[in-house]
Amino acid sequence: MFDKLIERQISLAKSRGELEDIAGSGKPIPRRYGLRPVSTTEALSVRAMRSAKGGDIAEAIKDLQGKLATETDDDKRKELQKAISDLQLRQSVEKEARLGMMRG
Repeated sequence: MFDKLIERQISLAKSRGELEDIAGSGKPIPRRYGLRPVSTTEALSVRAMRSAKGGDIAEAIKDLQGKLATETDDDKRKELQKAISDLQLRQSVEKEARLGMMRG
């Protein structure tokens, strides 16, 4: 579902001419996930999404915020904060895509 929303946003941007003269234009977007996530932040985000009820991003964010509240190690706190930011960005992209689909 997320891939379809992204493709829709890309198509809309192309139709408006917003993607002209971009480096890598015309080449496929490389997949970031292979057999395993490529960073700790992505691993936390993916794990939170999988454990959230129904894959709900808001639930995953809430879960990570709960872990952040109890974490004392600074490095782990930074990774949790990055994962929360990553999920919040995904949530915003999905919301914008839904609004774009409703508009056009």
